[in-house]
Amino acid sequence: MENRSTYLLVRLLLLAGILLMPARTYAETPLPVTPAAVCDPEGTQSNGAKYIICIPKANWNGTLFIYAHGYVAPDEPLSNNLTLPDGTSIVEALQVFGYGIAATSYSHNGLAVLDGVESVTDLVTVVRSQGYNPQRLYLLGVSQGGLVATLAAERWPHLFDGGLAFCGPYGDLLVQSDYFTDARVLFDYFFPDLLPGTPVEIPQDLFENWSSVYTTTVKPALVDPINSAKVNQLLQIARIPSADNSAESKASAIQEVLWYNVKATNDAIERLGGQPYDNQDKVYSGSDDDEALNAGVARFRADQSALDEITARYRSTGNLRIPLVTMHTTGDPVVPYDQTDIYKAKVDAQGQGDYYDNIRVEAFGHCTFSQFNVLQSFGRLQQMVDTLPPYMAELFLPLVTMKTGD
Repeated sequence: MENRSTYLLVRLLLLAGILLMPARTYAETPLPVTPAAVCDPEGTQSNGAKYIICIPKANWNGTLFIYAHGYVAPDEPLSNNLTLPDGTSIVEALQVFGYGIAATSYSHNGLAVLDGVESVTDLVTVVRSQGYNPQRLYLLGVSQGGLVATLAAERWPHLFDGGLAFCGPYGDLLVQSDYFTDARVLFDYFFPDLLPGTPVEIPQDLFENWSSVYTTTVKPALVDPINSAKVNQLLQIARIPSADNSAESKASAIQEVLWYNVKATNDAIERLGGQPYDNQDKVYSGSDDDEALNAGVARFRADQSALDEITARYRSTGNLRIPLVTMHTTGDPVVPYDQTDIYKAKVDAQGQGDYYDNIRVEAFGHCTFSQFNVLQSFGRLQQMVDTLPPYMAELFLPLVTMKTGD
């Protein structure tokens, strides 16, 4: 099973007691929590999501993290993986310092942003129904889960004290979707007929066998010296960063982005009720011959229904009433750093700058944060929660009642 950035669990080990997951991503296959860890109960939420609650029995400090995981391919099983690849238990590391964590699988994989928001907010109710009453409740989202955490913070401020959103498409999901599809459009232009289907119609055989197709067909073309000029142009036009100038690094960066086109496109179209990609009027630049590129690249028109769905339900607003800290690497090949600039502009337009901060990490890779980086993000969130006025839910009782259905 491939290691994918969207399978991130969170690198949380901090000196103050937060555990940070390793920088790479790992498939969310069910792995046992070691016997010393206290995880009780486990169960199924009303929407079908699997949940697990892990709270220290003896030394709980009253803080609980609600974890929103990253993208998982639609054909993978639902699961909550709270174990590091080396066998280390996230739960044990947190509980040593008195922290608790509750995680949800969501009720489905793939594009699960709306379901993720529903699942993490419902998990708060589940936690409290088990007799726990956290003094502080923080959101923690990674990759796609970063958007989940951001939307939950914006839409349910009365439930949470603050949030951390790492390396996610919190700025604009449509911009993120276009990034993936543009990469495939450009790939098909420079390497015609290498992949079956189109950027907006993925054959089932390609979806199921992407790993072998990449290894036997795509990678050899990308690392062939005769194609180096094409690869460089593709990276430049699509604005995909690579770790270094080697052919292997460039191929790896392109593979990271193509994976999402292959694995996420059909599911997203189904979830959105239409095809959201539109490059009818897009002008591409950065090639050796932009005129030929724009004349020859494939063009697609979006379904208005999909655009309307994203606008209505998937877009962040920047209207924060509890602290939110994002963190992003500048050389992220999966979710570009531009997402932070887009989100900051939204926050500023709402006049909520005091409730938002971003930590810029000068590094390559998707969510490749050091322990210091995460310590910095947690410290900043803690500082904001301690100094900003708390969200007064009683002042917004009609809104709270409407959302909870009470």
